[in-house]
Amino acid sequence: MADIIEFKHRNNLKGNFKLIEGHEQTVQKSFLGLWDFLQQTTRVLLVEDDPMTRQLVRKCLKGECMFATATTAQGAIETCDSYNPDVVFLDLGLPDFSGSVVLDWIRLNQPHTTVVLFTNTDDYGLISSLMSKGAVGYIPKPFIRDDFVNYINAEKLF
Repeated sequence: MADIIEFKHRNNLKGNFKLIEGHEQTVQKSFLGLWDFLQQTTRVLLVEDDPMTRQLVRKCLKGECMFATATTAQGAIETCDSYNPDVVFLDLGLPDFSGSVVLDWIRLNQPHTTVVLFTNTDDYGLISSLMSKGAVGYIPKPFIRDDFVNYINAEKLF
């Protein structure tokens, strides 16, 4: 006889494990390990059109989080909708639309998601305006790895 354990992660990830008679302890330990991993791992989306910057950020954050990327505003919205990130690092100068369009969509559809501006603009009026619309911070380019890690670790606390 097999039992089914169902679970739901805070980001609406759903799944189940089938417990096979005689292997209950092993499966339960594996399940708990996976559950701990999911609970502690921050899901990050980097929205950045420059391939070199994407690669550099990915390399810097290896082992710190679960990581996805998007290169356009449309791609960011689609990825947010399916990936449900905890944190979005958002470039403003995207090839199809401004990153502010993505911020507006996230605030409306996923208000729990932390959005951090990641851009090389020095238009502090724009940055201030976007922070008043819901972005929680700003990482300038060129960047320092610890800036990303600090936002990721802050997300893990909540």
